[in-house]
Amino acid sequence: MKFICAFALYAIGSTCFAQSTDSFKSDSLFRVGLKFHEVADYKRACVNYSASIAQGNNTYGVYYNRGVCYSQLNILDSALIDMRSALERNSRDSTTYYVIATIFARSQQYDSALAVLNS
Repeated sequence: MKFICAFALYAIGSTCFAQSTDSFKSDSLFRVGLKFHEVADYKRACVNYSASIAQGNNTYGVYYNRGVCYSQLNILDSALIDMRSALERNSRDSTTYYVIATIFARSQQYDSALAVLNS
């Protein structure tokens, strides 16, 4: 019985540690992405944001920032996908709508840009 209890506690502890380690790693990758973003190294920022997402970071900030980087790199389809993902996580941020409208305008989709601004 002691063995079963000890094993159960070990399994629970290992799971909690793995989750916190993944969270720490995804947060660290996100912060590294922000540093690259600050110095306009958008490719490296995207790599770190993507790695952060792969590690479980599904926050508004990671999608918004990666979308901005994709926009700066003129990868507009990916930028739009990320901005929509950001909106799913925070639909109240007006800056996200502005970035989406800008992406549409840069793609010469002016009606879509106006629709976003008027929503």
